Amino acid sequence: SARNEQIKLFWDPLGMPMGYISWSSVSKDTLYMLVQSGGRFKYPYERKDGYITFINEIVFNPTRQNDCNLIWQSYLRSKRCIAYIRKRKLQLFIRKNNKFQSTKIGIEDYKY
Repeated sequence: SARNEQIKLFWDPLGMPMGYISWSSVSKDTLYMLVQSGGRFKYPYERKDGYITFINEIVFNPTRQNDCNLIWQSYLRSKRCIAYIRKRKLQLFIRKNNKFQSTKIGIEDYKY
């Protein structure tokens, strides 16, 4: 993600790190393949070949929960379609009418 500039570091006003988000921009086909492979990319070019923001990792300082929530919300405002895998379920959020609508889809539901 760092090589593709798909990482964002968050700092507090004193210059102390508060966390980071790393993501990949994937296509629908790559997203289906990620579900099948448990979130592992097969080729490096798959990390930047689409418009769906796939969250690789989110790390925030647990003692700064309120600040981190504000940062997360501001990050989401710039995205249209976000996906991640949690507990073997693909969680996909699509922005419609300025609100995200979620869908949860199991790995078993895909035929690739």
